[in-house]
Amino acid sequence: MEYCCFAEDTGNEDSGSAIIQYDSGMHVSYTQNFFARKKACGRGARLMGYKGTIEFDWYTNLLKVYMHHTNRIETYEVLPDNIGGEHVEIVPVGFNLTDNPVLVEAIREKAAEVGIEISNYAFGAGFAGKNETEYETEIGRVLKEVDIAARLGVKLMRHDVASVTDISMKHFTEELPLICFYGEHKKANPRIHDYVCVSQPFNILHVLKI
Repeated sequence: MEYCCFAEDTGNEDSGSAIIQYDSGMHVSYTQNFFARKKACGRGARLMGYKGTIEFDWYTNLLKVYMHHTNRIETYEVLPDNIGGEHVEIVPVGFNLTDNPVLVEAIREKAAEVGIEISNYAFGAGFAGKNETEYETEIGRVLKEVDIAARLGVKLMRHDVASVTDISMKHFTEELPLICFYGEHKKANPRIHDYVCVSQPFNILHVLKI
């Protein structure tokens, strides 16, 4: 990420790949990039087996089935009304829910109207590189986000603990001991958890991600 072609402070992984092997021997390869634009962009998946390959394209709503042992390709168009969905995760990127209770209520009502569960609320937070006052301020902000999660009606919440602009491995190794120290001695994790348990009438899981 030190060589991001756009900026050093994006905080996002512009390009990345992973190869996963399951116990069955099946392989999964995953690739993402966020710099492709216009007609070059795409989002989909390919499932390959001995008899054929299935290809999904979420931008065109097309599903293609390639037969490996016959000269045949089947194409299916999935109409938007039939795509469906069982749940949605709310991540306030590009908009702010903290000072917009009307939008929070609108999201909750729309999800109920279409029958989709709001399964998770995720947001950024950062406890790295802060003094005592800044640390307390950040905890207070996270507790306000817990209130938003409650108004949305979610049962799961996730937030980062180190949202920083310098995401190099060098900076990570420098900040990790401090983050662990604050989590253990300043009781950030228990304080957030206790606030959830005492002040909100629901069960909520917060996964702290570094």
